[in-house]
Amino acid sequence: MKKKAVGIFLVGSLAGLLLRVLLWPPSAQGAAEDLVYVLVLLVFPGEYLSVAAGEIGRTATWTLMLVLNTLLFALLGLLAAAALRRTVTLVALAAAMAAVLSGYAWWLAGGHGEFFNVPALALSLLFYLTLLSLVWWVSRSSTK
Repeated sequence: MKKKAVGIFLVGSLAGLLLRVLLWPPSAQGAAEDLVYVLVLLVFPGEYLSVAAGEIGRTATWTLMLVLNTLLFALLGLLAAAALRRTVTLVALAAAMAAVLSGYAWWLAGGHGEFFNVPALALSLLFYLTLLSLVWWVSRSSTK
């Protein structure tokens, strides 16, 4: 089941990359631009490393972003596989992921409530919870 869980999360890591490539730079104005910007940072956390492009070059930056993002999602897949033993553990993992993601969103907002993007956080939580649900569903389907 570990391979399936990691595989689901690795495919999920591509969704963030796809969002980044298709919607960057944000062409909308105002709230829609903020939504896209924060959503990409929450679903493709490796994007935050793009600030290093001036220091190490664009190719190295993209490589670093992709490698770190892939490793993060693989780790999340392993955690999800380990949490499948008990439903309570899986729910605890979901709660921990929500807390960490909320903290990251708060940090991205600079710790100011006026810049905290609730719609982007809600969409990213839905994304990560969908990945967890897929892992749970595949694990239940394969045990029958």
